[in-house]
Formats: sequence, C-alpha cells, structure tokens
Amino acid sequence: MSIPPPPPPPTAPSPPRRRLPDAPDPAPAARRGSADGPSEPPALVRFMGKPHDLSPLARWRVFVGGTAPFDRHDWWVKRGDQEVRYVIDYYFDDSKAGTPEAFEIVTRPALDSVGSAVDRIKMGIYTAFAQYGLPCPVTLKSGDFGKKVLEVEGGQGSVARAGSD
Repeated sequence: MSIPPPPPPPTAPSPPRRRLPDAPDPAPAARRGSADGPSEPPALVRFMGKPHDLSPLARWRVFVGGTAPFDRHDWWVKRGDQEVRYVIDYYFDDSKAGTPEAFEIVTRPALDSVGSAVDRIKMGIYTAFAQYGLPCPVTLKSGDFGKKVLEVEGGQGSVARAGSD
C-alpha cells in the first residue's frame, strides 16, 4: 500500500481589493470615524439600578404634582474615547394601563460634564424644531420625529425633553 503524497503548500493570500475612486464608501457614515481610523460604535460599559433614588428631574416632577418613577437606572456608555453616564427614569401611567403609552422612559445625559450639558441643550433644540415641523438647525434636513411624537402623545404636542439633573 502506498502513502498518499502530502497536500500542496497553502497559497499566499490574494492582495486586498482596491475600490475605484468613484465607488461609494461601503462603511456607514456613523462608523467612518476620524483620520486616525474607524471609530467604535457606542457600547454599554455598565449600568446600575437605583429604584429608590430619585433623580433631580424626578424630584421636580413629584414636587409639581406628578408621579414618581417606578425605577431608575444609570448607564455608562463608551462613546469614542470617553465614557458618558446617562440617567434613565421609568414612569407608569395607571390611566393608560394595558397600552404601550402607559410607559414613559425619560433618558438624558447626566450633568457630569460641560459636554453632557451641551448634549442636553442640543437635544432640546432638535426636539423643539422637530415638534413644530422645522428642519434640524444643524443638518437642515427634515424628519418625521415630531410627527411620530405627536402620534404617540395623542396629538397633544407634549414632548419629553432633556430635563435637568
């Protein structure tokens, strides 16, 4: 009985394919990153439930006659090279029980830095513009965010804006 010959040696990998100069970039704009290379997508680093701690916004809502949230979380999200903390309050409206509208989730960056404060201000501006059907003041693109909010809120025009914390 003869021994079969050994398999041929592996071939070298083919060179990477080049894109033509006029070909569209296959990477989504959100993941292109900077000149240093592609950036990582945002990632949840950790979170902590704080059901018995009221955020300053929740305290304010209770003070003016609203209900207290049934839960609160603090989430730390890695965005690029920085870690950003978000405060999330969860509310339940008994009068809307049994419908998706019974739940309200109020999410905002915690006021841990100047950048977080700027993010809240920008989101408030974007939300206000969208609520009135105006294009984004930065990109000048119109969206249907305001229309969707009005549909969810029953056409009453109330939008959960970035609150104070």
